[in-house]
Parts: sequence; C-alpha cells; structure tokens
Amino acid sequence: PTKEELDQTYEMALFLLYRLLFIAYAEDEEFLPRRRNGRYDQHSLKQKAHDLHELVQEGREFDDSFYDHWDDVMRLSRAIHNGHEELGLPAYEGRILSEDADVSEAGARLADIRLNNAEFGPVLFRLLIDENEDGYQGPVDFRNIGVREFGVIYEGLLESELSVAEQPLTTDEEDHYQPVESGGQQTLGDNSQDVVVQEGEVYLHGQSGERKATGAYYTKSRFVEHLLNNSLDPALDDHIERIERLREEEGENAAARAFFDIRVSDIAMGSGHFLVGAVDRIESKLYKYLTENPLTPVQQELDNLEDTALSAFDNEEYAPNIERGQLLRRQVARRCIYGADLNPLSTELARLSIWVHTFVPGLPLTFLDYNLVTGDSLAGIGTLDEIAEEFGADPSRIGWGLFPELEDTMDEISEEIEQIGRRADSDAEQVREARETRADIEEKLAQVEARFDILAASRVDDDIDTEGILDTSVDSVTDLPSYERAQEVLDSTDPLHFPIAFPELFTGENNGFDTIIGNPPWEEATL
Repeated sequence: PTKEELDQTYEMALFLLYRLLFIAYAEDEEFLPRRRNGRYDQHSLKQKAHDLHELVQEGREFDDSFYDHWDDVMRLSRAIHNGHEELGLPAYEGRILSEDADVSEAGARLADIRLNNAEFGPVLFRLLIDENEDGYQGPVDFRNIGVREFGVIYEGLLESELSVAEQPLTTDEEDHYQPVESGGQQTLGDNSQDVVVQEGEVYLHGQSGERKATGAYYTKSRFVEHLLNNSLDPALDDHIERIERLREEEGENAAARAFFDIRVSDIAMGSGHFLVGAVDRIESKLYKYLTENPLTPVQQELDNLEDTALSAFDNEEYAPNIERGQLLRRQVARRCIYGADLNPLSTELARLSIWVHTFVPGLPLTFLDYNLVTGDSLAGIGTLDEIAEEFGADPSRIGWGLFPELEDTMDEISEEIEQIGRRADSDAEQVREARETRADIEEKLAQVEARFDILAASRVDDDIDTEGILDTSVDSVTDLPSYERAQEVLDSTDPLHFPIAFPELFTGENNGFDTIIGNPPWEEATL
C-alpha cells in the first residue's frame, strides 16, 4: 500500500471509532430508543456487546467466514442516519454517520468494505467490553465519556500513523519498535528476540514529533476553566447587558434577534475541550436571563424544537424527557460557536465532542460543518483589515468595499448566509438544505478565496505579484500566474481565510468574534 492509502485507512479507522463512540454514548444515555423499543434493543450496540462478551466467556473463536458483526454495525449506523420506523428512529443525519462521498469521504470508503468476524470481532470486543484485573466484567458504561476521554484520543491519534515494516521488528523495554536482523538478532535494544511485526506487515506506531508539529496538546480542565473565567465571562456579561438594553429601548423582538448573537471561537480547537466549556457557560448565562426575562420569540423557537423532537416519538410507547437546557445548549452550539484546526481528524473529533454534549433525542445532529472547519488559522487571512493594510487603503474603505465586484458577491449571498443562521436544523431535510447552501456559498466565494490565497502566499514569497488582487477587470483570478505560484508556495499548508470560512462575521458593524479562546503558547517563543 502507498502512504496515501495507509493514511486513508487510518482515517477510516478513526472515523469508525468516532461513530461507534457516538452510538454507544447515545444508547447508554438512552437518547437512542434503547429500552423503549424492543426491536431496537435487539439490534443495538449494547446487545452486540453482550453477545460478544458471552461468546468470549464461552471460549469461542471469531469465524473468518462470516461478516455479521460488521454488517450489524453498518446496518445500525445507516438506520440511525436515515431513520428507521420499525426501530423507532427518526433520521439523525450527521457527517459522522454519512456514507455520502460528498459529505464524508471516509464514510463512503467504509461503506465499500467488509471485515469478517475474525478481523472486526476482536476490535469491537475490546472497545465495548470492560476489563479489569479479575477478568472481563461486561459491557462498558459509555455515559461517563466526555471531553476528558476525547482529549486522550486527541493526543493519541496525532501520535500515530500506519507504515509498512521494511524488516522484521521487535520491541524494547519501553515498547518502542526496534529492527531485528535477518538471523534473528536485534540490531538495537536488549529485549527478547521475538518478532512482533513481520517484514511487509502494516503496523501502527508513534509519529515522531507530530504533536509539536501540529501544536497538539490536551489542556487540563482547571486551565480551561481559568481561561474561560477571564476571557469568555466578561464577553458574556457585555452580551447580557446588550440584550437587556435592546429589550428596554427597542422591545423584546430586538432583544430576541440579538439573543444568540455572541460569537466565540477557538482557532486551534483540537478535541473541542474549550468549545464544550464555552457552550456550557453561554447556555447557563442565557438560561438564567430567559428565566428572569422571558423573550417570546426565543421561547417559541425552543418550543418548536421541543415539539419537533417529541413528534419523532408519536408512535412509541415512551418518549424521552427533553429539558429546556438541552434545547438551548443545542442552539448555542449551532449559532454561537466557531472553531478551526489544522488536522481534519481533530475537526471531526471536535464535532463529535459537541454532538455528544448537545444531543437532543428526536432532533438531527446539527450542521457543524459550517461552524467547525479544517485549516491553518495562522497561514490565512484573518481580517479584512489585513488587506487594507497591505495596500495602504483608506481606513474608511476597510471591508468588502475594497473589492467593488466582491461586495456585489457578498450582497448576493447575504440571504443564503442569513438562511443558515436562521435554520434550527430541526429535521434531516433542514440539515441537508444547510449543507447545500454552504456549498453554494463556497462556490460563489471561490474567486475571493483565490485572491486571498495570493495575498497569503505573498507573505512567504516577496516575488508574488499582488496587484491582480484588486484588479476588478480580472474575471478568473485562478488563471493568473500569481495564483499558480501561490498554490506552490501554500502546498504544504491549508490556509484558512476567516472572511471566507465565516463570511457572516465580516458584514455589518460588529465584525469578527466577541472572544477567542484556546490553549496558550505551550512552548517558549524565541525571536
């Protein structure tokens, strides 16, 4: 296999892990209809765990001639994604469950393979069954999973990669792989001469230096709380004051329109630890305000979401309890939270963290592809001010007005941007519409993004001509030699241009984020 194929395989494995963790958590929290629908119980991941536990306890082997463990898990995943009336499942949608290549390439590749029981059974068993010193106790209780566990996955996933062994390998005392000579003697280390990886086999190993190369470190909870206390809390206090001022001066409709208008970002979000904390802080403050100062439009929005969620269980004997805070927390994640990370696997993990933390039974997984994105936040254009400074533009022209025809483009997509903001993702159709709208916005901003690529690359290569960026007569910037050179310069990174990724933040008077949270510098910077 090639390096690309190995990387794709690793991505598929992690994607499947995320999917299984989500389903296992949702079942144990009884967000999925476990214990409310007998047919679902028979097909649940928890029942699969009991079956695997019983099989191993009996001393039976996994059969390499059958594929039922893989097929069962994939059928369950499809049922949760698409909806399944007999199992009491509405369509939950969600990128993590999708097999559509336009939504998830890893999900589509997973749908094209099958692992036999001998290949998949032991892996599924180790994930779903808890083991202690006295032996196997039984299925894991996934209700306790949270950002702490995702943080452990986050640090681990960026330390590992798949490779093909070029010679037989053994391990040393610290469990590091070491080569073995063809005669069986180790060339390094003094461990036993047992070969643990044969020549030509694929193996998983640490990726030297990767955590520092990508800035991947999991931040302890106490530090997260301290940073939120000193960054988000003041911004939240200002936001609450603004809502109250609008309510007093312009009425509850004006206050309701601004209710979710606080924008919080982590531009190196990792597993989403800071963002999950931010969701809780914002939800708590907004819930307290609503309790003391009810806003009819906001209450109606939450009422509509609750009605939609409960309607999914009209044909079920029991409906799950849905709390007001759950609904509000879901809307906060959908409308107030933004994030970026250089590693696409971290982006998926952050989305999973938010989904797990804000899941509401009966409502689809929110469209977080728009809010949480992959890209290098240091390499791209952060604000429109940067462009004005580059060309010495009049400060009064700072904004999309720097590009007359691009300002027209923003006017054209403004309604689409507003539509995404208004959508509550209350059903699977709305989630699909949001995804299509986002794709349309990206297509219309493609030429703007090309201009930003040129400007970002010019910071690295002084010879890149940036004059074409403001030339309104250029129809296709991607045909310019300066653009081709920019792509060569930027080949090793994936620049994230914030005005392109989040265009709604760069229109109107209140541009940008209210606060940016995240991990502080983790190593001394020397200039």
